[in-house]
This record gives sequence, C-alpha cells and structure tokens, in this order.
Amino acid sequence: MQILRISNSATFRFALAYVALFGVSVLLLFGFIYWSTITLIEGQVAQTVAAEITGLEERYRNEESAVSRKPSHSAVAGAERRRVSTC
Repeated sequence: MQILRISNSATFRFALAYVALFGVSVLLLFGFIYWSTITLIEGQVAQTVAAEITGLEERYRNEESAVSRKPSHSAVAGAERRRVSTC
C-alpha cells in the first residue's frame, strides 16, 4: 500500500520523468560521441589508404620507367655479339 501511495505522488512522477530525461540525454550524448568518433576514424582510414595507393602508384611508375630504361636481354646479347665479331 505504501508503494502505491508513493507512486501516485507528483514528486515521484517528476523524479521518474527526470530520470527518464537524464537517461535519454546520456544516450544521445554517447550516441553523438560514438558517431563523431566513427566518422573521424573512417576519414583517417580513407586518407591513409589514399596516401598508400598514391605512394604505391608512384613507386610502380618509377620502377616501370627504370625497367624500360634498362637494356633488354636481346639488346645486351646483340651488343656482345657485335663486340665479339669485331675482335
């Protein structure tokens, strides 16, 4: 009986409403912090991946151009044949 009298009072209802409002506020705050943290981390990961891709592309292009500047096996063999035949 005592519990029914307390739950019918305005003070109890105001306290209950305040607890519910506080709980919702905390959930919204933590939700916002979670969302902003995830957004920040995803942005950093995207930037890191883009930088890695750019670096690998540049490295591949540099190696590709270095390979194209090296004489091919057939060119080296031809030069050796010319050198041997002129001796």
